[in-house]
Amino acid sequence: MGAAAFRYGEETIPIAVPDRAVVIGADLPAGEPALTVDALCAALDAPVAGPPFGGRFAPGDRVTVVIPDQTRPAAVPLYLAPLLDRLEGTKVTVLIANGQHRPLTDAEIARLAGAENVRRVMPVNHDPDGDLSGCGVSLDGAEIRLNRRVVECDRLVVTGACGIHYLAGFGGGRKGIMPGVAARGDILRLHRLSLNPHGPGRHPKIGPALLDGNPMGDLATRVMEALSPAFLLNTILDRAGRPVAVAAGDPAAAFTRAVEEARRRSVAPVDAPFDTLVASCGGAPKDIDFIQAHKGYDNAVRGLREGGRLFLMAACPDGIGASAFLPWLAHGSAQAIDRALRAPGAFAVSGQTAMATREKSARFPTTLLSALDPATVRAMGMTPAPDRASFVAEAEAALATARRPGLFPDAGFVTPFCAGAAA
Repeated sequence: MGAAAFRYGEETIPIAVPDRAVVIGADLPAGEPALTVDALCAALDAPVAGPPFGGRFAPGDRVTVVIPDQTRPAAVPLYLAPLLDRLEGTKVTVLIANGQHRPLTDAEIARLAGAENVRRVMPVNHDPDGDLSGCGVSLDGAEIRLNRRVVECDRLVVTGACGIHYLAGFGGGRKGIMPGVAARGDILRLHRLSLNPHGPGRHPKIGPALLDGNPMGDLATRVMEALSPAFLLNTILDRAGRPVAVAAGDPAAAFTRAVEEARRRSVAPVDAPFDTLVASCGGAPKDIDFIQAHKGYDNAVRGLREGGRLFLMAACPDGIGASAFLPWLAHGSAQAIDRALRAPGAFAVSGQTAMATREKSARFPTTLLSALDPATVRAMGMTPAPDRASFVAEAEAALATARRPGLFPDAGFVTPFCAGAAA
């Protein structure tokens, strides 16, 4: 009998585990040195494709630099300083790709971007209902609108982190623009592409690590190409959330490289599905709220057999993360939510997440340790853990008696691929 540590918010929870338990992702790269400023500067000066970063801008250019918000850790302070150094003489706007997320406070912006960088250029929040402009790309006959700062600038720089995304295949790259700085209605239309147009449920090309034919990824790519960004920079994080690699340069080539680096660190082959799995979404900020933690939930069930049992840790100090999420649960089953989402004008991103949550909880009995109200957890179809000690005791007992027990300490960062798994 050994022990394993699972991140839970800002804390760590130890759990006793049988020696025969298998750790998902144990064979992925680990212990890599963290990305240094020198390595980052080298990537800017000798990019994957195209000229050096500094040679792409002229004095007086209006340059917009897009950075992710706090739900998308990317090591922004590390790379923003060298970018600003090389953009001296231009007119720089740093735009936070909030998507539909709430705006950040000044204190949160300082933590996100780094206090020194904020003193040089104060980033501004994207407002999905604010100052928007058409980008020249249409969906269903209507032009997609983006933050005016990315449409009307002279030169655009897109930054973020590339990693597995449970809908778009991979995050980073084009997602910094669409949905990162898009109009609220267009963010909804993008996510509606996740529904199967020929029947109930999710589109068959939607899913983690799926890029070929992925309708959400394809639309986001078209939007970014229409803007013709001057440069793309994506960091790649390890399972501890540390930046360990970077891909930078012409957007298409840099994103391809970023995907290669992320896939190598984030896609975990699994020999056979598990009967019981104890998983953590990876701690803060991956479990800041349930909307973010749901991505780890989606990854975790991919390692289970049909009906397999999951013990999931997701602190969710900010609650659900979307006030519109809970009313969707009143529809009951995933099938009922799916039907409601398809009603004219009814689709909502939170509704899609509610549908996916109920679909998983119906197939895989899930005990959730979180700060969420127990009634909310039950409405999602899961069993709320009464307290941490009870959760740990029940998880340890289930692992000890499982035919094939599994551990998944990094479900927010790693996606298992298992022939024979149910998901």
